[in-house]
Amino acid sequence: MNRFFYRFFTTVTIIYSLTEANAQIKRNETFRSQYQLKKVVVLSRHNIRSPLSGPESALGRITPHQWFAWTSAPGELSLRGGVLETEMGQFFRKWLVSEGLMQENELPAEGNTRQAVIYDMQGRRLNNIPQRPGIYIKDRQKVILK
Repeated sequence: MNRFFYRFFTTVTIIYSLTEANAQIKRNETFRSQYQLKKVVVLSRHNIRSPLSGPESALGRITPHQWFAWTSAPGELSLRGGVLETEMGQFFRKWLVSEGLMQENELPAEGNTRQAVIYDMQGRRLNNIPQRPGIYIKDRQKVILK
């Protein structure tokens, strides 16, 4: 009985999702002539990052399962996460161009509420203002701390 309900609800969910997605993708000319997209807000998670806790942590010691060996440092974007982040950016750029909100080679405008994000030369996002001398990237500009 449970198997039947699981399959039924899964099928209904998939059909509903496809119908909704199709309704969002295919807008007719009447719709386009009456409405114009003016602004877009994209809320995004950080994609695939390695966990902050590792096998040697308290969390790692209490589980009987073996941990996956991450190729990135704790909390850093994984290689796959970087690929997915790039694909997502390319998707949104193409979509914004198709909706007329950007030109083909235009740099996106920076909002006035955006926080200054600082990266080290390995591409890692820093949580705090760097204290050590070095080369950093802030607002797409190279910054040298002496």
